[in-house]
This record gives sequence, structure tokens and C-alpha cells, in this order.
Amino acid sequence: MTNLRKQPLSNYLVLMMAIACGLCTGSNYYNQPLLSSIAHDFDVTMTVAAYSSVIAQTMFTIGLVLLVPLGDYFETKKTITGFMAIAALGQLICYLSWDIQVFFIGTAISSLFVVAAQILIPFSTILALPQQSAKVVGTLMSGLMMGILLARTAAGFISSIGEWHYVYLISGVLLLIFAMILQLKLPSHFPKKIQYFSIFHSMYVLIKTKPLLRQRSILGFLCFGTVSTVFTTMALLLSEQPYEYSDFQIGLVGLVGIAGIIIGPSIGKFFQKGKEQQLTHYSLILLILSWCVLYFAQVNLLIYVIGLIMIYIALTVLHITNQNVVYGIDPNSKSRLNAIYMGLYFSGAAIGSVIAIYLWNHFGWVGCCSYGMICAIACYVINKIAENK
Repeated sequence: MTNLRKQPLSNYLVLMMAIACGLCTGSNYYNQPLLSSIAHDFDVTMTVAAYSSVIAQTMFTIGLVLLVPLGDYFETKKTITGFMAIAALGQLICYLSWDIQVFFIGTAISSLFVVAAQILIPFSTILALPQQSAKVVGTLMSGLMMGILLARTAAGFISSIGEWHYVYLISGVLLLIFAMILQLKLPSHFPKKIQYFSIFHSMYVLIKTKPLLRQRSILGFLCFGTVSTVFTTMALLLSEQPYEYSDFQIGLVGLVGIAGIIIGPSIGKFFQKGKEQQLTHYSLILLILSWCVLYFAQVNLLIYVIGLIMIYIALTVLHITNQNVVYGIDPNSKSRLNAIYMGLYFSGAAIGSVIAIYLWNHFGWVGCCSYGMICAIACYVINKIAENK
């Protein structure tokens, strides 16, 4: 195992890592404002096109469970950059796709390997000084969330001035460029060698013996499950009456989530004061209130925007809090801890996307909001039970 000498990470390197995180995770969200164009181009319904979101979240979850633990097995830098290169290949397949099946295949490949970001984030805590770690994680998470937001807007803009296929060409090229940058700038790190399958046994042991890991993972599962309802139905809601928005307009609406991104790096100071539980409590209250507002989203765009801002802030605060708590459970198992937490986190997103499509088709926006509220209340109850133990 290579013992890295911890030193302050340069702002440049942190920025490059944050952008890489954004490019990786944003790749899963290009399709969301493009559903109408994809459906029209491939002559399928919007519901069929929307299953690309389900495939993306499902494959991402599989990657988290099966591939992220490799960050504790192979040389970390090569694992990150290699995964990014394969993800770029998937994006290029999406660019070249001639029917919905090929597009689904490209989406599956890309989404499986963009988990590189989930190896890079815990790796950053190994590189950074202890007093810098929380801020670095907050910055990388802000980059990740910014990638999700800008992915939608950029995809909508490119689609409006050209063809939606070019979104995936540009994304594939950018992933390759940043893979090369990280290959040059990141230090090599060889984790302690353990057998691959023993990694999964150790993950089981972590789940069994770490109640804090279980609690935070369940909160992440439910929280992102409820928020993915908004992500999945955004194009469905805004492309219909009374809005009837274009791809670009839908992408612009998604930008309101930048409010949640701005506060990301500043959250670190609360961890130094031991206020993780307070952050969790207030973020869950905000999550519940956001669904009260979103219930009226079909009435007025301003109401929808306010609800989006609230839910983005709630998700950002809770997620960064969860990750910092989880990473502190066992410093020697960060990739595995991250795989467990993020595996459940994106499982919630995948399941939430499927449920959102079903509820939209059968019960409309009211059904989606009811599901979101139930998940938000469940999060609050679970957290209160954990507090009282």
C-alpha cells in the first residue's frame, strides 16, 4: 500500500476533480429534458423514452455495488480514469444510436462506469488534510450536483440549436479529456490488497455492525427516491399544458437547483462544530415542506420553481451530511462504505423513477406528490427514532 503524504490540495486540482464529478454524474441526466425529442426521433412514446432514466439509475446502482469497491482493490487513479474512458464510449454509442434499443445500450454502458465519481470523492478525503476534507467533499459534491443541473440545461440548449445526438458526442469527448487530466494530475495510490469477493463479505459485515451506516443509507435511499420523482417527471410535467415547454426551456427550469449547490462547500464548517444531527433534522423538515409546495406545481410555474429550490437544498444538505458521517465510520473502508451508501442512494432513485412513471400514467402529478410526501415523512420518522436511541 502506498502511503500518501497528506498536503493541502491545490484549488486547481480540487476544481478539476469537481468538474470530473459533474461530468460523470451529469451523464445520467442529459436525457431528462430531451425525452420529447428522443421519443419523436425513435418513434416511441415519451413513457418508453423515460425508461432511459430507469436504465441509467439502475446501471449506476449496479456499478456502485460491483465496481466502486474496486477502488479498494486496484490502483485508484487508473481505476478512476479507466472507468471514465469506458463511460465516454457509452456516450459515443448514444451519439451514434439509430434506434431506442441502441440508445438504451449506450446509456447502460455509460451509467455503469460513471461511478468513477464515487471512487474519486472518497479518494479526495485520502489526499486532503483532515481539516480540509469536509470542504473538499462539499466542493466535489457541489460539482457533482452542478453537473446534474447543467447537464439538463446544456442538453436542452444543444438540442434547441442542433440535434440532441450532439449532446452525447460532446459529453464523450469531455469525459476523455478529463480522464487524461486526472491521469496526469492525481497521485498514484495502491490500496491494501484484498480478495475481490472478500470485499463483498466485508461490506456485509459493515452493514451488519454499523447501525449509523444503516440509518444514513436508508435516509439517502428514501430522500433520493422522493427527489427522483421530480427529476423523472420534470419533462412530462413541463411539456404538457399549461406549460408546453421546449427541451431548452425545461433544462432552464432545472437550473433553479443551483441554490442548493451554492451552499455545498459552506456546509463543512458545521461538521467541525458537531452539528450533523441538526443539519439532518432541518433538511428533512425542508424536504417535507417542499412537497407541500410542489403539490401546486401544475397551477403556477413560480410555485414549481420555489418547490424545486427547496427540494434541491434539502437533498444537498442531507446528502453531504450523510456522506461525511459515513466516511468517518471507518477510514480504511471508504470505498466500500461509499459503495453501500451510494448503492442504496441510487437504488432509491431507480425505484423512485419507476414508481414516478407508473404514478404519472395512472394518477398524474397528485399521485407523484403523494408518494414524495410519504417518503419525506418516513425519512423524518426514521431520523427521530435514531435520535431517541
